[in-house]
Order: sequence, then structure tokens, then C-alpha cells
Amino acid sequence: MNKTTYGSNEDVDKLNHLVKLFDEIRTYQNPENFKNLLEFLKKFRTIAPFNAFLLHTQRPGSAFVATVHDWNDKFNRSVKDGANPLVILKPFAPVQFVYELNDTTGADFPKELLEPFDTKGELPSYIINRFIANLNKYGIEYEEVQQGTMRAGSINLKDKAKIVSYSKKHNRILYYSLIVNNKLKLEDKFSTIAHELGHLFCGHLGTLSQKLWPDRNNLTTEIREFEAECVSYIVCTRQGLQPSSAEYLFNYLKEVKTLIPVSLELILKATGIVENIIHGSFSTPKEFLEKI
Repeated sequence: MNKTTYGSNEDVDKLNHLVKLFDEIRTYQNPENFKNLLEFLKKFRTIAPFNAFLLHTQRPGSAFVATVHDWNDKFNRSVKDGANPLVILKPFAPVQFVYELNDTTGADFPKELLEPFDTKGELPSYIINRFIANLNKYGIEYEEVQQGTMRAGSINLKDKAKIVSYSKKHNRILYYSLIVNNKLKLEDKFSTIAHELGHLFCGHLGTLSQKLWPDRNNLTTEIREFEAECVSYIVCTRQGLQPSSAEYLFNYLKEVKTLIPVSLELILKATGIVENIIHGSFSTPKEFLEKI
């Protein structure tokens, strides 16, 4: 078993390394590198999008990663002596160190984990129902209405915020209206919601607070749509869906020479927020609460 330990000096070195990794975001202004990243992100559906990006920056060919403890406890494998750890972010701690499959040895690794889902384009109804139910935690009122065939959905800032009951101490404030075509099939509703949330969390509608996301409503329609489609594509593929946006995205990447001013950082952060809403793994931000 690898017994690597990290003293304070080495922790500082790893944090400095992480800072350099964030600087690597500029590398993905190249369309081909960006395309490769999109393909990579869908393989690591159990890892936060930003952490998957960090893995791609450090080792693009990674197949599966885990901590030393998980390799031993869950897979009966040990980390090889001298293996270099990969750095990812950890909640309530600066960083966490993980190791790639090729840096371990031991029992046979389950092949099904290298292909975590078959892309059948089907989504369990409970996932989208939970997704929709959690929207109001982020100040979003959801509604399905009859619309024209070519209109899938939209999200807008309400003229007047709506107050809804939440708890004995707080009400929720709904600032946004998300409307989806009621004729869409389940999977299309899912991708449409993800797309519209991409607009919101990438700052295309402005912002209520810079602590939530920045105000970027001065972007061109082309950039807005590309960023929102990226969010939808990543979210959908990490759920085992193949959205129709794939062709649009990859054709766009063939045509452009640079992705400036597309923000990879905000695309990844927006994707993380959307996935938290899907799983319900967050508390209502204070900006959407009103004390009673």
C-alpha cells in the first residue's frame, strides 16, 4: 500500500500547482481542445464538472480515479510506489489527492465502471421530477405551456417577484420564470431546462448578486447560445443522454478559430449548479429567502 503523506510544505506546493491548473483555462480557447474536454467530461459523471476539468488538464487520458483509501477499500487495489497524485477540489478543504487507474495494481477492475452508462437516450421520470421540484430553491418558477413547435422554452426575470411559503422562518422568493413547451418529450424537457439554466447561471440575464454569478448580459446572442448549449450538452451526456445540440456544438467548433469571449470557467460552474439542482444536494441560497 502506498503510504504517501503530505506535510504543510508539500500541501502548499500542491495548492500552487492547482493555481497553475486554473491558469490552463486559456488552453481551452482553442476549439479542438475544447471539444476534447467536452468528450472527457461525460466520462466522469460522479465527479464535479470543475474537478473533471482539472483531471483533464493534468492527465487527459484518465479512465477512472479514486483516493488511496477507496482504491484499497472498494476495489482491493493499491497505489504503486512513486505514483503522482492528481489534484482536485474538496468541499470544506483546499484540495484532495486522487490516483488514476493505471497508477494502481491489484484485483481486476470492474469493466462496467469504465463505461458507466449505455447511451439510450432515456431518462427515468423521477430524475426530471426532482429536477423541476428543486428549481424554486434557486428562485425559479417552472411552468409548462402550449407553444409553437419551434419554441422549446425560455427563462426570464419576472416583472414582480413571487413569494411562496417555505418554512416557519422563511419564504422563498421566485425572481425568474422558466417556461417549457408542454408537448416536448421527457428528455427534451430535461435538455431544455438545462439549456435555460445555462443562460441564467452564465449571467446572460444579468444577476441579483455578484456572489451568485456575474452580470454578462452584454454578450452576443451567438456566445450566449453556445455557452448555454455547452451546459446542456455536458449535463445531458453525464446523465446518459445524447442531446441534439451535439451536432450544433461540434459544427460551431469546426468553424471558429478561438472561443474568446466564451467563459469555460462559468460553463463548468453553471453545470455544477445545474447538477446540484438535479440531485437536490444544496440548500436554498440566502438571496432567494425572505425572513418571516
